Formats: sequence, C-alpha cells, structure tokens
Amino acid sequence: MHWWSRAGDYQGTHTADARNVRVIVFEKALATLDTAHQPALLLTYRDRQGHTATAA
Repeated sequence: MHWWSRAGDYQGTHTADARNVRVIVFEKALATLDTAHQPALLLTYRDRQGHTATAA
C-alpha cells in the first residue's frame, strides 16, 4: 500500500472526497453572490434544473 492510499474501498472514498470538494466550491460561489441572487442559485441546484428553466 502506498502512503497516499487509504485502506478500504478507494472508489467510494474518492467519490465522497469529490462530493465534498464540489460542496465547498458551491458554498464559496454562493458566498460571492448578493442576497438577491443566492435563492435563485439554491433553487436551481435543489430542483436540478438548468439555467434556462430557472430563468423562465
């Protein structure tokens, strides 16, 4: 085992790590928006709709 490897299911760990990074990046992007635009972004991702559907 390499020093960077983890014990257990590597694919599951990698997937969880990638998800955590996406959440952190999303939260940073959300923090840069003004309070009027934050709900639109949250609803877009919560409903899994594209930007076109959200803009309508």
